[in-house]
Parts: sequence; C-alpha cells; structure tokens
Amino acid sequence: MKSILLKLFFASTLMFIASSCDSDDNNDRFPITLNFKQVDESFLFFQNGTESSDVPEEVLNSYINSQVSLKKEEFEIDSKNDFFKFLNETEIEISEEGNIFKAKYEFVNNILILIGEDGERFVYGEGDMTKIVTRFTAGQVESENSSGGFSSSIEDEDDLPFFPVTFENSKEFHDYNAVEDIMGDESLLLQNLTLTFE
Repeated sequence: MKSILLKLFFASTLMFIASSCDSDDNNDRFPITLNFKQVDESFLFFQNGTESSDVPEEVLNSYINSQVSLKKEEFEIDSKNDFFKFLNETEIEISEEGNIFKAKYEFVNNILILIGEDGERFVYGEGDMTKIVTRFTAGQVESENSSGGFSSSIEDEDDLPFFPVTFENSKEFHDYNAVEDIMGDESLLLQNLTLTFE
C-alpha cells in the first residue's frame, strides 16, 4: 500500500542523506517528531444520478474484496510505529512501514515536499511541523457484467488536485460526464483514506 511511495523513492535514486549535526545550529527545537495517530476513511457512492455517503452492502463487499481497495486495518497495523522526524530545517527522517530513510525536504504552501539527489520533487504530505496528513485514494466502477478500478497516492505536485478524490476530479478514471450518467445497474464508488501524524 504505502510502500508505493517508498518504492518510488528507491526507483528514482533518491539520495539518502546521512544524519549529521551542525555544531553551529543553536536551534533547540529540533529534532521534532510526529508519530502516527490514526487512519480516517470515507466513501462516496454514485448511482441513479445521485451521490451518497451510504454505500449498499453488496457494492461495498464487492469493492472491499477487490484488489484496488485500500484496507484501513492494514494501514493501521503497518503504520503504528511510523513517524516523521524533522532533524533540522532541511533534513527529515521518515519511518514508513518500519523502513527508515532520510531526505532533504521543504514546505511549500503547507505541502511537505521531499527533494531527490537530482532535484526531483515528491509530494509526501500536507501540514506543518505540528501535524502531517498523507492521503490515498481508490475507486471502482461496477456494472451488471463487469467492473474496473484504480488506486493512487500523492506522488508529485501535479497530483494535488486529485486529493481527496471526488466525482469531478476522478473523471480520468471513468467515462461518465455527469453523475446523472450513472444509472441502473452501474455505480461508481470512491474511497478516501487519510493518515494523520502528530
């Protein structure tokens, strides 16, 4: 699940920064550690031209048993010991599913961005040094004889308009032009998952 982001860093040859301590840095506020607190989950369901937060049981069960669904309980277990540790104004240490790595970082408009060796930039969360949230999303189109799905996470700054996912910003994942187009046996289910660190 979350390892998508971690793998992205490995695949992009992100330079891991060795931990260092600047003797000239008299700022006593570092390190600042934000520990995993909770996972929040929400669903949006579309059918017969309407949007609802109530999902029919058969649709929800079909989605939960699919390969694209995000399992809240798995995130809670995998993330329970995770943290963001700000070592100083430019370096951060992150634990993701028990894997710990270090990187350069900066905040831009309350978006935490990690910076790779070649200057590549990855959106990693939203917030500040007191609270960080990371977002994941998935969805499924279900019809009488077929189904299709997608899952995604914040990976770069261009992804920000897609979080949290809504009908409007998920159009690249389905063929509907309007909610009214989802009728009868067809439905669209969207799932939003948010991990909070404080």
